[in-house]
Amino acid sequence: MISSEFRAKDLASTTWKDFQTLFNKYGGFQAGCWCMYYHRTGGTPGKSQEERTEKNHSDIRNLVFSGKNRSVLIYHNGKAIASAQYGTSGELPRPGNGRNYTALNLPEPGKRLWRITCFFVDKQYRRKGVSSFALDEILKRIKSQGGGIVEAYPVTNFRALSVWSGIVSMYTARGFQTVAQLGRSTYLVRKEI
Repeated sequence: MISSEFRAKDLASTTWKDFQTLFNKYGGFQAGCWCMYYHRTGGTPGKSQEERTEKNHSDIRNLVFSGKNRSVLIYHNGKAIASAQYGTSGELPRPGNGRNYTALNLPEPGKRLWRITCFFVDKQYRRKGVSSFALDEILKRIKSQGGGIVEAYPVTNFRALSVWSGIVSMYTARGFQTVAQLGRSTYLVRKEI
């Protein structure tokens, strides 16, 4: 596949059903996260996995319908095949609260701080350039919203649990610089737009 076959749309009330269809196929993705993990600073409320999944689903729907979520859906032949999430550090606070991140004592960037947190691609479309296309779309959107410092948390190992954050080479190919290592195979990368 080539990137010209893909189309991007913002996740909004008008594209909610497409997002929901994609995520329902995978049980809400990654333990029923529904892309709420980085919006929270702690765990998801609920006693059972089913309750937590439903809470995540409800909360992401509320964010989308209130216009407080920034994600891009990627389409192929009219079908949503991927989702990628981004937002400001205030909208996606969790990465900044991590032990390894806070230990870096990074200076305040002096500009708006954006975070790119995760990519989810339907299994049949993986390793076909979908995440790279989504990253380019996110960067365009950040630039159109005033830009600033953009950071992400990619990995170097395709087998890493958090491969949903992308791989380092995908970012460095777009001018991101490695700032620090956050874990065994996870890195903090940044770029100014």
